[in-house]
Amino acid sequence: MLFPTAGLQFSEGMALAKKSFGTATDEIVLEGAGTCTDVDEVQKAANKLLLQERVDVIVAYVGHNMYSTLSDICNEYKKVLILADMGGVVAYTASQSPYVFMHSFNEWATTYNLGKRNEGNSHPIVSMSLMEAGYSLGYTFVKGLEASGVDVKAFVMSKLDIDQEFFDKVTSFLKEDKPDLFYCGFTGKDADVLLEGVGKELVASGTTIAGSGWLTLPSTLKKYGNSMVGAQTASAYYTTIKNEANQKFLKDFEEETENEGDRFALLGYEIGMMLFRAAVYNDSGKLMSKKTAESLEQTEIDSPRGKVSYHPTEHYTIAGCWFAEVKEENGNYFNEITDHIDKVDMEVWRTDENNWPNGGWFNPYPCT
Repeated sequence: MLFPTAGLQFSEGMALAKKSFGTATDEIVLEGAGTCTDVDEVQKAANKLLLQERVDVIVAYVGHNMYSTLSDICNEYKKVLILADMGGVVAYTASQSPYVFMHSFNEWATTYNLGKRNEGNSHPIVSMSLMEAGYSLGYTFVKGLEASGVDVKAFVMSKLDIDQEFFDKVTSFLKEDKPDLFYCGFTGKDADVLLEGVGKELVASGTTIAGSGWLTLPSTLKKYGNSMVGAQTASAYYTTIKNEANQKFLKDFEEETENEGDRFALLGYEIGMMLFRAAVYNDSGKLMSKKTAESLEQTEIDSPRGKVSYHPTEHYTIAGCWFAEVKEENGNYFNEITDHIDKVDMEVWRTDENNWPNGGWFNPYPCT
C-alpha cells in the first residue's frame, strides 16, 4: 500500500471497536490481498473468507475499481459487505445490493464546502500536483468557489516530478498577480516538496493557503508549520476535535496499541461501531445477514467526528464536515478547529461519473 501503516491502524481501530461495542463471541479475521489492485487476488481473498473462514461480514479497504467485483460476490452469497475509503474521488458507483454499504469520509464533500466558505476571496489561484489531479478534491474546491460566485484566476499544474519551472510559475503568480487565496492540491511528500520550494514566498506574500485536510498532516506541520500558519482546511476528521467521544477514542487507542490514533484508525473504529451496534443474531448466536443489513440502514452512531449513518436505500455514508486553521503555540503547529457542519447528505450534488473531468477513471490503489 502507498501508506504502509494504513492497514495496521485500520485493523487496530476495528479491534478497539470490538472490545468497546462487540460481544465475547465476535471475531475479526484479517486477510491480506497484496496491494488490493489485482482482481484475481482480491476475488481469491474474498472467496477464502466466505467459503473457508465462513465470515458473516467483509470489510474491504481496496481501490474503487474492486468495488463491483466484491459487491457481486457478497450479493451472490447474501453476506454484508462494507467498502471503506477516505473519499478522495467523487466519481464512483457500486453495484446496487441490499447487502453492500459504502463507508466513506467523503473528503471530496468537505473540500467542496471549504470552497463555498471562501466567498470573500476575489483573486484565488489553484495549484495542483499531478499526483493529486486524478482525485476530485481540487475540482470540488473550485466548484465550491463557483457556488459562492468566485472565479479562479489561474491554475498551476506540476509535473510528476515537481521541477523548478513549476516553482518559478508559482513565485511569479504570487509576486505579480498578488492572489488572496492559494489552493494547494498537494499531500504527503509532494506537500513537503511544495513548501520546501515556495514556502518562504507564500509567507512573504501574505496569501491565505487553503487545501484538503491531507495538506496539514502532523508530519508536514512538524517540518513546515512555519510556512503554513493560517492555512485553512476542511476534513471529515481531525485528531484535534474537542469532544468527549474523540478524546476517549484517542486515549483508548493509544492505551491499546501504544500508537497515536489517526484517520485510518478512526475509519476502522467507526465501521466497527456501526457493525457491532447493528448486528442481529438468531437464538443460536448466528449473525442474520438480511436483518443486520436492514439494521445498518437504520443505525446512527455518535462517532468521534460526529453523527454518522448510511443512506437508507443507497447505503453511502452521511456525516458532517470540520473546518480548521493552522495555529502555532510554543513552537508547535496544529489544526485548530474553527467550525463544523452537522450531518448533511452531500451525495445529491454528485452527478453521473462520466460528466467529471476524470471521465470515470479510478485510482487502482486504496489510498483514497
